[in-house]
Amino acid sequence: TTTDNNINQVTSSLSVGMATLPLWRLLWVHLGPHLTWQWEALVLGGIVPVLTTCLNDQDEHHDDRHMTWKVEVAQLMVDFLRDPLFVIDGFITYDCAPNPRANVVAAVLDALFFEAIETSGYDGHSETTELACLGVLNALQMLYRRAQLHQQHLSCGGERLPSPETLLAQRQRKQLFQDAITTFNTKPSAGIDLLASSGFLPTPVTPHALGKLPQPESSPRSKAPITNNQSNPRHDSIEFRAQLRQAYVETFELHQMPLVDALRTFLCAFRLPGEAQQIDRILEAFATHCRERDLFGCVDVAYLLSFSMIMLNTDLHNANIRADKKMSCADFVKNNVNYGLSNQGTPLPEPFLISIYHNIATNQFRTSDTDPFGPDRY
Repeated sequence: TTTDNNINQVTSSLSVGMATLPLWRLLWVHLGPHLTWQWEALVLGGIVPVLTTCLNDQDEHHDDRHMTWKVEVAQLMVDFLRDPLFVIDGFITYDCAPNPRANVVAAVLDALFFEAIETSGYDGHSETTELACLGVLNALQMLYRRAQLHQQHLSCGGERLPSPETLLAQRQRKQLFQDAITTFNTKPSAGIDLLASSGFLPTPVTPHALGKLPQPESSPRSKAPITNNQSNPRHDSIEFRAQLRQAYVETFELHQMPLVDALRTFLCAFRLPGEAQQIDRILEAFATHCRERDLFGCVDVAYLLSFSMIMLNTDLHNANIRADKKMSCADFVKNNVNYGLSNQGTPLPEPFLISIYHNIATNQFRTSDTDPFGPDRY
């Protein structure tokens, strides 16, 4: 699984992993307010998966390295939860912040509850279970101390803390938004109605507002991609759909990126639909927004090459395709070097195509739910 792969990558060199832990502490203490997105990625992609992975004697991946790493990560979280800034400031910064911040503190506490309750019956987990309980206790102590202090003495980063009533209202507002997004990802029309009635979208709904709608990381995504949902709203006119796709694509800062890097960043944010016609429309909008103008004579070339790169990625990284049947670099260059009149008769440089091939061969395109440290996190 993806989680097992993440743990294997980290624990392949336990000494390196151990050496990074003091750096995590330093990052939070000295740079935490300036690394909000990066810290969110670290906690959700690097800490929570370790704590929520159950290791037992029957687990084929279980060994002492995994348990040692899990204990050290649990100890790290115990230390963090002893820090009022992590509990209080973290809750304000992430869990009560306007979308699309994830609920970082809630995710950490959920992971500790999982370790304390779900794994308490397994042999060898007594130390991590104790640490998980201690972490929860530290968080409760921080909340108790916060409740005992008079409001006028409360400050966070030199600023007065919001009242509990204000935080509760912000938290409820954020939860309402996340629930609406969850509905939107499964039932687009109902989700749009809920977002509009709650004030997250204007009435009437415009393509620009819907396309710019942020997607919270904590919101579970449906198997269908966001763009698939956006291409099938109740607002069913061809013009509305086209404007919606373009508005969504324009939320990505891609102009200064090479095409292969831009496509990688773009695909990290969602899953492409299975229908070729939907992929065609999405890539057409992408190509219009991002193309290396010194290489491509028109948008069609960026579109065709993007389609070709997706096919290459599938071919090279599909375990069901035998190694001797996978596309070679020479074949990829041959298929894409000359698009004829689409590129004003000018062939694409072979070194450019070769670099794309090796880029994809060594670094598979991944969606956001399979890559916890993907570029969309930053």
